[in-house]
Amino acid sequence: NRQFIEDNIPHIGTLLNNDFAQVVNESEVIVVSSKIDHDQLEALLQPHHIVIDLISLHKQNRVRHNGEYEGICW
Repeated sequence: NRQFIEDNIPHIGTLLNNDFAQVVNESEVIVVSSKIDHDQLEALLQPHHIVIDLISLHKQNRVRHNGEYEGICW
């Protein structure tokens, strides 16, 4: 909702970043909600990252990760 953004979080544009590696490196929680490059994500994940899978990746396609991995709504 454009009005909500303008009224409540007008600074949202300053929070967006197109650099996947930088976003992962600066994050604690990684939410998988669309197609991703599994190999790239796996290479960037650290044990402290929490991965939350919203799209029910097939077991053979799930990100291999030594940290916490949670599936929601599947």
